[in-house]
Amino acid sequence: MLTKDNTVILACTSMLLHVEAAQKKMKTDFPVIEADREYHVEPQSMKQCLRNKLAELPDSVENVLAAMACCGGSWDGIRAERKIVIPNMDDCITMLLHTDVDIIDTGAYDCYSEKFAVQAQENADLIRCILDYVPGSNRILEKLVSGKWDEQFVIFEKGETIGFKNFSMGLY
Repeated sequence: MLTKDNTVILACTSMLLHVEAAQKKMKTDFPVIEADREYHVEPQSMKQCLRNKLAELPDSVENVLAAMACCGGSWDGIRAERKIVIPNMDDCITMLLHTDVDIIDTGAYDCYSEKFAVQAQENADLIRCILDYVPGSNRILEKLVSGKWDEQFVIFEKGETIGFKNFSMGLY
């Protein structure tokens, strides 16, 4: 059973607003451990960050809900010292949309605000692309925090080693 005392969410900072929205909708309130999205630049750096965050968890934590996906193999080779539930996806964008790389409007925050739109346009200009909004979904994170894990998740029990081969990366 998932409780606030035995469960944490390990979330990439790029997913924090989505995790917050998923927990609010699913009426959960698990503590969130943040993994800085800056580590995504180098998968080995993210892997070390994940190892450090997992090692720092108290013994009372039995369940780790990963609010991030395989992320360039960041989880590959990490040994589970407690149950770890990871979405069976290649990256966080897939979790939210499954097909596109535009601004994904899941309703978790105001992605139409002037401040957000200006920053997004600046980023779009850097890679010379047209900025567009597309509807998305927070469904994967809602299922993660509510314990409704199905084929869209890979569950590793204590003692198992997480491997890239365990992820099908299916687009659902």
